[in-house]
Amino acid sequence: MAQKNSNPKLLAHWRFTAEQWREFSYYENLESEHRSFVDLRMVIIFGAAILGFISVIALVKGGLSAFLLVGGGGILFVGFCYLIHRLVRLDAKQKLQSVTGDVKITTRNVYVNDVLFFDWGKGWGLPLIEKDYLYIGDRKLLLLNFSCRRIVRRSRDEIKKHCMVPVELGKESEADAVIKELTETWSQKFQPSVEESK
Repeated sequence: MAQKNSNPKLLAHWRFTAEQWREFSYYENLESEHRSFVDLRMVIIFGAAILGFISVIALVKGGLSAFLLVGGGGILFVGFCYLIHRLVRLDAKQKLQSVTGDVKITTRNVYVNDVLFFDWGKGWGLPLIEKDYLYIGDRKLLLLNFSCRRIVRRSRDEIKKHCMVPVELGKESEADAVIKELTETWSQKFQPSVEESK
């Protein structure tokens, strides 16, 4: 069971200039749009295949009316999922829109401009954190890519979520300490059930 802590430990607090934040926001938007396109394409391909298979079964078993009913309902459902996907992405974009940037990382979550941007626990496993770099002129801005996974108990399907945050220039060693804290030290204290689903 996850350790309950209403006041998680602050691991890092980084601030960014307008130029740095503008470059990061642009880069993050490109990466997220690419990832969203790939995810959406896979959803459409597999969704269309499954919908087609079910519709054919409905046609064979129940005739034309059942085929139209299943096909129409499936199209409406896929459209609803797409709408939710776009709303979630729009919400993430709005959280990044600011002249300057402020990032806080705790043992339970990531805040961007004082808004909860990414969290784990409550069924999500501890984040995997990978490093990337963004070049701003002759300077190299370190980026941390967070990803979490969750396994839905009934279907055993794995779902993932991602986020990317920059590291303040000169704070690379602090970023290494954050990774170490979350992947080594804190993992011994915090053991959420990744199979929990609600």
